[in-house]
Amino acid sequence: MREAGKKDDLVVLIATDFEGISEVNDIHQVLYGYDAFEKARIWKTEDVNAAIRGLRAAGAGEIRVVDGHGSGGPNKNILSDRLERDVNLFQDPMLYKRLLNALDRSVDAIALVGYHAMADTTDGFMSHTLTLEPRVKINGRLVGETFLTAGWGGYYGIPVILATGDQALVIEASNFIPEIETVQVKTSPNRQTSHCLPGPLARSLIEKSAELALKKLPKLRPLRVKKPIDVELTLPTVDLADFIEIIPRSQRLTDKSVSYLADEYPEAMAFLTNAITLLEQKRGESLMERVQKLGGYKDVERRWLEDIFQEWISAQPSP
Repeated sequence: MREAGKKDDLVVLIATDFEGISEVNDIHQVLYGYDAFEKARIWKTEDVNAAIRGLRAAGAGEIRVVDGHGSGGPNKNILSDRLERDVNLFQDPMLYKRLLNALDRSVDAIALVGYHAMADTTDGFMSHTLTLEPRVKINGRLVGETFLTAGWGGYYGIPVILATGDQALVIEASNFIPEIETVQVKTSPNRQTSHCLPGPLARSLIEKSAELALKKLPKLRPLRVKKPIDVELTLPTVDLADFIEIIPRSQRLTDKSVSYLADEYPEAMAFLTNAITLLEQKRGESLMERVQKLGGYKDVERRWLEDIFQEWISAQPSP
């Protein structure tokens, strides 16, 4: 790890989410398609800009920003034209690839902006882990996205230095990474409600804390996940656990929980990625049940099947 304090030398990755962004206090603000989302995209971009300014004041050279929230349209939340200049923005169409494409051993530190608390946190605004349904345990400990991102950092030997969000996120991040610098931009009495600091004040705090966090880099250590890595998913219903159990090498623990034992961290995260993909497919079935009740659905389905068939039958055989 390079020495903190050298100007134009340190490489910092900013991983972002949406629920913990300053001024965000309503579910419609984090979902593409609502008017409130367009204003919230500006808030998210400005939170990231505040972190960038602070990191640069402490000696960051290259800064990579990962747009890590999945409900943007299409899966993009940060406004690139409003972002600070000379920043590498990762908005790959495949959400799960964004962090992987941005992260390598050249990175010196990771900052988390706009993160939220893990599933089952009753006083965390929109608390969840990866998607709506599961609780996630790693080696027997309940974890959220802060831990999972920090685990990727630990795999590459990179510490997480900063986390911003509500009070529940601050407590969670501090429990996993005791020396981390945190910024509480809102207070959440429950999962539906959040009382936010004024935007300019919150961003001033983010900028100052980002600068302080990078200056503390020599004191921080990567979060190393002990191997082999036992991943456990607990789902709200038996049928969802049935769905996850089809993943090779997974083991059924109870009616509603499935586990997987991984040799390395990327393997553990691949299991989680596959599980989340299956859960989203299952949720899509619920949507289709509603769509099928709409007038004209049969005609649309017939034309879609014809198009699929024609594309298939017209394809040239592989040599």
